[in-house]
Amino acid sequence: MPCRQIGIATGTGTQTVLTNEICSEVIQSVIIPELKKGKPYQGIKKGITQFIEKWE
Repeated sequence: MPCRQIGIATGTGTQTVLTNEICSEVIQSVIIPELKKGKPYQGIKKGITQFIEKWE
């Protein structure tokens, strides 16, 4: 059975911008819905795009 967990680990200097709350929001609202549609790569791509937008 595949692992059904997802998480984002931020590093020193990034956790002030990409907080746990922001990471959780992106996972719940962007990545997981795409995974449920059977589109894992699209979910990852959209998630990364959201992180980049929040970073800027």
